Amino acid sequence: MKSKKHLELARRLTLRRGVPNAPSAKEVPTEVRSNSFVAIEEPPAVDTSYAVGNVVVEWTYRVPPEEFRGFTAFLADNEAMIVASCGKLMEGVHYRGTFLVTDLGRFEFRTYWAYDTHATEKQWDKALGNANSNFAQAVAQLRSYWLKDPNASHRHMVLASLLDDKTMGAFFKFTLNTAEGLSGRAPAAARKKGKK
Repeated sequence: MKSKKHLELARRLTLRRGVPNAPSAKEVPTEVRSNSFVAIEEPPAVDTSYAVGNVVVEWTYRVPPEEFRGFTAFLADNEAMIVASCGKLMEGVHYRGTFLVTDLGRFEFRTYWAYDTHATEKQWDKALGNANSNFAQAVAQLRSYWLKDPNASHRHMVLASLLDDKTMGAFFKFTLNTAEGLSGRAPAAARKKGKK
């Protein structure tokens, strides 16, 4: 390394080490995941004005007899405000009332909410955002009666005439196809293929 030739070579190698590689590009495969969220398509544009709502939510619960008077007084004082607040704060969300249901000596209450579409349910976050509002406090008190009953139920009902292959979901379609197969009838998917 004493010769000028060797020193020049060493200098060039040292300088070359600091030079970045020439720019290049390569294709990077991407993967899109749904995060387990299954999007439900909006119901088709059909006149459903005859129905309570396209989606109906039912809370079923029992109130102890000693709380009946307080509960019915709460409803008398707050139901009109709940209806009006739903109309002001949420488009397509409706309070349809709380009913006393009697069956074989059993007394229970059922509260009904109706939605014009599945998407309208998402408006609750904003409507209940102010926990100190009269509306939020009234809904919280109404729900507290439901919470006190260990046998309470909460059911979602969808207008059956709106169900089709686009809105039912894969598992529901699978169940129908299995049921048709058990009955000896070809599943709908197989019948469609046979027509082609």
